[in-house]
Amino acid sequence: MAVRETTPRTWLFFASVLTAWIFAWVVKIHLRIPALESATGGFLYWTVAKIYLWLLPSLWWIRRTNRSWRDVLRFDSPFRWIGWGAGLGLGVAALNIAWNLHSGHAWFPRRFDLALLNILVVAPLLEEFLVRGAILGALRGEIGFCRANIATAAMFVGLHVPGWYFMGSLQANLVRFDGAASVFLIGLVAGYATKNGRSVLSGMLFHFLNNLT
Repeated sequence: MAVRETTPRTWLFFASVLTAWIFAWVVKIHLRIPALESATGGFLYWTVAKIYLWLLPSLWWIRRTNRSWRDVLRFDSPFRWIGWGAGLGLGVAALNIAWNLHSGHAWFPRRFDLALLNILVVAPLLEEFLVRGAILGALRGEIGFCRANIATAAMFVGLHVPGWYFMGSLQANLVRFDGAASVFLIGLVAGYATKNGRSVLSGMLFHFLNNLT
């Protein structure tokens, strides 16, 4: 694919993923399939949906933009991606802990369940692979990192909008700092971690540490 064609097609790729994600929410909310109403059923539904609607399209898009999954993950520089991911992640985690103390909330999750597994493992792995791996990697070579990072941070917010809407919290999340604004800032830092760590694994580690607190 020619470089000049990357930007509009990348936006179209994201729009297609977002449309499929909205459809997944419509199916889950309106069909009310009994097997999916339990915690286990819901976890399996969303995990499978993210694999099919985020991971597999990401792998296809990476290939379409003349890259490979190895280019995105870059296992060859572990100290670099761990350093940037952990460094930025621990910094944001410290701010989160301070905010939790100020608000009277728990520092860390108090019990392990499937919802926490989704927050700590599934979301960081699959969201980062899609947004920072497939999309940021495709855009930054054409429009520069700063503009690409802002665009993908906005896309990162967009991925959360269907869930907020169908759970009835869209308006609240759009006006609260710990809603859309926070997600946008987290997206910017995750992009910075990925760039400097030279691997989306850095963004994943940052995302995990942020969600942990």
